[in-house]
Amino acid sequence: MIKGDAQFVERSNCIQCGSLRLREVCSGGYDEGAVKAFIETDPWGEHPAPFLVGHRWVYVRCDDCDQAFHRSVLSPAWNERRYTKWMTQEAIAAFEAKVKTPQRALQTGSMHAMHALRIERLTRDLRGGGTLRVLDFGCGYGAFLSMCASLGFDATGVDRSQARRNHGSFKILPDIADVEGQQFHVLTLFE
Repeated sequence: MIKGDAQFVERSNCIQCGSLRLREVCSGGYDEGAVKAFIETDPWGEHPAPFLVGHRWVYVRCDDCDQAFHRSVLSPAWNERRYTKWMTQEAIAAFEAKVKTPQRALQTGSMHAMHALRIERLTRDLRGGGTLRVLDFGCGYGAFLSMCASLGFDATGVDRSQARRNHGSFKILPDIADVEGQQFHVLTLFE
């Protein structure tokens, strides 16, 4: 069990090119302004606010390749806590209930079909007559994977959220290392 303040890992190099030439774009406290309001009003299992008091976030941009990212991220142990204790099934369902409408479901399904058909077309030469193999990283409950499978693709998903893995519509793996050595035609990373 982790106790006390959240722990962060500082990234001093660009996550894309490795450069040290990082420029701060914006920063603030997790317990200040709009970020505090977001954290306070979002549904959670275990509420993260008490663990984030006094911690700051810094968003940077690389001067060499223009990649933008958060300089500090939760440590592996605290990131695991985020996906198991903070983002519970009940919290995810409460969050999604705010935006779940028949129109949104139709829009999402249409986008999944459009993406899947585009992927099929773009990979024809690459795979010849073989089955299209898709890896969706951060796949949520696996809705896009289900669309892919319905079109005959070999679809695999990875999501850190234990709640999503346990309640997904598809077999979802917890870590990218679980597909090490496997080959895919396409890697998707939506949102």
